[in-house]
Amino acid sequence: MNSQSFYFYSLLTLFSSLILIHVPQGSSNPNEFYQTCGKTYTCGNIKGLSYPFMSVDDPSFCGYPGFELNCNQDGSTTMEIENIKYRVLNILPTTQTIRILREDI
Repeated sequence: MNSQSFYFYSLLTLFSSLILIHVPQGSSNPNEFYQTCGKTYTCGNIKGLSYPFMSVDDPSFCGYPGFELNCNQDGSTTMEIENIKYRVLNILPTTQTIRILREDI
């Protein structure tokens, strides 16, 4: 092996090692997932909701897209559907119904 090939392979190995060191790794720890996503959503009269609902403060993998709930300072819950804000009046998981009121009307 000539010195030019040795130099090339040394740099390639070093570069590959640096890339592998800096690649973030996801967590496969179920306890960490539960601690992050295992809490229920409670705000005002909306209590004890879990998946598919999530708080807007939760990571996106904790709920279903579009089911983000926002707890307002007055204790009301809102959600956005196609960029329109709705006040959530109640959610009944047993019947799979959500009563909402459009806020901009």
